[in-house]
Amino acid sequence: MGNSFRRDSAAEGVNSILNYGYSIMRAMIARALVGTGLHPSIGLHHKNQYNGLCLADDVMEPFRPWVDSLVHEMGSSVDDIKITRDAKNRILGLLSEQVRYGNEKMPLMVAAHYLAAQIKHALTDSSMMLTYPRRC
Repeated sequence: MGNSFRRDSAAEGVNSILNYGYSIMRAMIARALVGTGLHPSIGLHHKNQYNGLCLADDVMEPFRPWVDSLVHEMGSSVDDIKITRDAKNRILGLLSEQVRYGNEKMPLMVAAHYLAAQIKHALTDSSMMLTYPRRC
């Protein structure tokens, strides 16, 4: 975002769009976790009694750069970036973006469900390695 950028969750512009993007990713992951029977509040690294989505926060961390990249791209095309319907649609488009998960291509939202199932399996099999979706 540049040397002068400072992350401020209460700020407007780029910060507000990052907040929106992170919340969309967090919700996608939380939904996938709940769908596999995992409780999203029982985190691995994130621990906070007031946060009901600690596990979702853990799992979504690798997706933050995806949001960052899109918001950076959006910000480079306009002088004053704001949350608009178009900006929200572009962020929501990340969920249907084609990704590679294993040897298959699928929408990110579908891959998130496979990832959640893999996490559930890994909790009982310590030899299992997690595979995150990759951008195509």
